[in-house]
Amino acid sequence: MKAANLMRSFFVLCAFVFFIVPALSHAKMKCGGQEPFWSLDLDAKKAAYSDVETEKSQYEIVSVKDAAGLKPGIVQVYQLKKKDAVLNAVVQKQKCSDDMSDKIYPYEITLISQQVMYGCCE
Repeated sequence: MKAANLMRSFFVLCAFVFFIVPALSHAKMKCGGQEPFWSLDLDAKKAAYSDVETEKSQYEIVSVKDAAGLKPGIVQVYQLKKKDAVLNAVVQKQKCSDDMSDKIYPYEITLISQQVMYGCCE
């Protein structure tokens, strides 16, 4: 009986590590890119975007979708909205370098608005 309970606990722990933890990994992220310089801060329900031409503006996170066929948290698509603008962000768990500091970040991001921009997140 103890062995069965131990095995059940092991499977619950594995499910938590492989499915729940990756899905929570993007709960709060700081992202940025260059050419042009921009930044995006993602929180659980909101985001803040700025670039060299605009001040920081607040967006609501309308949806977050995981890529089908992959574990949750590996590739996620964020849809962000404010009054007159929509941003889409694809965040992928992939090592990324900003090429200026040679710092390695755990995530890469493709930000899609009026143009497509690439950057890194942590």
